[in-house]
Amino acid sequence: MFHVVPSNKQELLTQVLIAFIQDDYAANKRHVFDASSIVVESQGMKHYLNMEIAKQTGLSMNIDYPLVSREIYRICRLVLGDDVPHDSPYKREYLVWNIYGILQSDAFSEQPQATLANAYWQSQNDPNLQCFRLAKQVADIFEQYLIYRSDWLAQWEQGNTLGLSDALEPWQQLIWQMLTEHNAQHPAYLRAAAIEGLANATELLPNPLYIFAVNTLSPTQITFFSELAKHTDVYLFFLNPCSEYWGDLVSDKAALKRQLADSIDMLQAEEQRHPLLANLGSQGRALFNQLQDIHYPDITDNQLFIAPELDGYNATSILHTIQADIASGMLNPTAINSIEPDRSLQIHSCYSPVREVQVLHDELLRILQHDPNIQPHEILVMCPSVEEYAPFVNSVFRPVHKPQAPGSPQLVCSIADRAPLDSESAVMMFLDMLELPDSRFSVLKIIDYLHIPMVQTKLTLTPDELSMCQLWLEQANIKWGVNAAHKNGILHSHDSDEIYSWEWGLQRLALGCLHSAAAGQPANYDYVIAIEGLNTRVLAKLLVLIELLKQFRNALTGAKSIAQWVVLLQEMLADLFASPNQEEVLKTIHKAVVDLGKQVEFAGYEGMLELAIIRESLTDRFSIPDALNQFLTGQVTFSSMVPMRSVPFKMICILGLNDGVFPRVSAPNSIDLIAFNPPQKGDRSRRNEDRYLFLEAILSARDYLYLSYQGQSVKDNQTLEPSLVLQEFIDYLNRKFTTPDCFADTVIQVQPLQPFSTSLFDTSSELYQDKGSYDQGWLSLALHQSHRHEVSYLDVHKNIYIDEPDLINMLKNPFKLLVNHQY
Repeated sequence: MFHVVPSNKQELLTQVLIAFIQDDYAANKRHVFDASSIVVESQGMKHYLNMEIAKQTGLSMNIDYPLVSREIYRICRLVLGDDVPHDSPYKREYLVWNIYGILQSDAFSEQPQATLANAYWQSQNDPNLQCFRLAKQVADIFEQYLIYRSDWLAQWEQGNTLGLSDALEPWQQLIWQMLTEHNAQHPAYLRAAAIEGLANATELLPNPLYIFAVNTLSPTQITFFSELAKHTDVYLFFLNPCSEYWGDLVSDKAALKRQLADSIDMLQAEEQRHPLLANLGSQGRALFNQLQDIHYPDITDNQLFIAPELDGYNATSILHTIQADIASGMLNPTAINSIEPDRSLQIHSCYSPVREVQVLHDELLRILQHDPNIQPHEILVMCPSVEEYAPFVNSVFRPVHKPQAPGSPQLVCSIADRAPLDSESAVMMFLDMLELPDSRFSVLKIIDYLHIPMVQTKLTLTPDELSMCQLWLEQANIKWGVNAAHKNGILHSHDSDEIYSWEWGLQRLALGCLHSAAAGQPANYDYVIAIEGLNTRVLAKLLVLIELLKQFRNALTGAKSIAQWVVLLQEMLADLFASPNQEEVLKTIHKAVVDLGKQVEFAGYEGMLELAIIRESLTDRFSIPDALNQFLTGQVTFSSMVPMRSVPFKMICILGLNDGVFPRVSAPNSIDLIAFNPPQKGDRSRRNEDRYLFLEAILSARDYLYLSYQGQSVKDNQTLEPSLVLQEFIDYLNRKFTTPDCFADTVIQVQPLQPFSTSLFDTSSELYQDKGSYDQGWLSLALHQSHRHEVSYLDVHKNIYIDEPDLINMLKNPFKLLVNHQY
């Protein structure tokens, strides 16, 4: 049977899940080493569940946390047998290479349907790279078709055209037909085949199957689980924000259209509906309605819905009052005089991202000082893009490896969801070295390589020796180019000389080793002197690096098989990188290279590959954020706003709620047929996902909710609008809390432009209690600012005589005239 367990509290869902698992082990006398499986939607939820199970039971072990698609594929293999491969060839990383091979094959390009696709990539400057990029786009959309438009693919397999697009459908259908001719076991086929065979494989099915806190499921996935539930127990633990039926709520925009025909009674009912559920809950409402369509589901009653005041929380807290409203599904106006002022809800308007981080740091220190019940690891800070805030976070907060600065308290933090390409210098350098065949060999670029810690470790180069190498390169006048031939190739000429090239400059340095510094500098500057003794060893290290780069530059030229590329890239890692302290980074690079080789081989692609394709593949791999790394590691956690990460925290902070930034807008793929055809029930929307994520953040904050945006321009001080979702939340606050003045004006705190503003340190200022800073460095600047002498202004009433030459000079250079004359 399909069991739906809804609740507005993640903690309650977790407790019920643990109870179900324990009862299942006891009732069926299962062994302690028997594995359990809990389907989740994110790695963050996996980590949260592991920690909570360990806290409540003392141990968490032997639990698998597959994602939804992976679990469906596993069940298909259980039902259909080992003829189904362990890994689906229709996974994106394999599908890209299969499609790339099809696009380059004569069997495809000679077909009349392929004319437009051929013209797209064959007319480019680098056709093979463009073909690979097209293959990536097609793999992306096919992955979506398999989940949301499997009926299209079934029609294409049968040779039917659906009239979706005259320009796009013919060649996409041809690619799909060629894919299925090679391997017809795609996920849509396996789901249908498994559903037919469920009755004959009951003893092989997981019993029970737990699906935890998934807030979006496609219609095909719901159909599969509902059919599975006819043969085994399926439990869906559903985070439902409202205890009442809210599937018929509509947004403000839709409500305005409805009001034209509604009666007075209907308008009054519409006025009482909860605006946050209506405007932000579209995605959750869609899943809620899809669950209602399941035949004969067992839905747990509302005993798992608990209002904050019934759960040991402060009934008069602003945040808890808002959460209680959401749980009831009704807008209940509240007089603000019945609620004591608190810090449970804060909205800050700042001038820039760095000021957002600075203000947040001061506020966290203030809360941790006054509330002993909250610890740093119970604080989550989210941003639409954490990478934009990472440099400011690392400077204001203190990373784990950074020592505490004297005189300035810094909270320890960890930043999750960062891609290796952005967070690891070794990864950036490795990818940069893959551009050696196109590199100018600039001296600045080589110096950058020398500054990489892993390279210094490999060369045993000390900081003093590095400074010595930089001085030599400057004295040798090395600028760019390996030699004259290399410079000719870059400039597409035939008359370049070797002056200022590496061979020319290094030869001068080598000759300097053969002469004594006492011999003096020759008139013709044939060599650089004063390289003697142990310094010759330092020069040897520099020569080794340059020689290695030249060798790999030549080795990277030309197309190779994937096996040859893997061997070559592993040699580069071994010869250029070494760091006992950063072995994990080297393992990440090594694993990416090995995985790339396995993916190409698994896909069966046997053609030769150019460096540009290898480089793009690895760049894509390193651009994927690590969803689990640095998440919930015991410090203040910074992360991106990732859908399906509704993990509860005592304090949740959201930065960067700016207009045009959040909800995030993703441009549709130009060849995506879903984007250019009417939407269907269950389709995903990035905009709706972000809106629901904001609603989940409100529900997941247990004690404090902190919202921040850039409300003033740092250039001209003009007022900037917040994100639309934040503005809707502010409008709700004004409707919810009745005050003589606008309630939002009392909640929104406008922060000063500079962190050393005197208002942040003046105890007599009304702003001090709410916005005071703990930073002693800014305090010293504020004290200096408060003792500045009064500025003397020019006497505008004084008669000033300016002769003609001075007038001309003033127009030419007014600053020079101002400095040279005293009026």
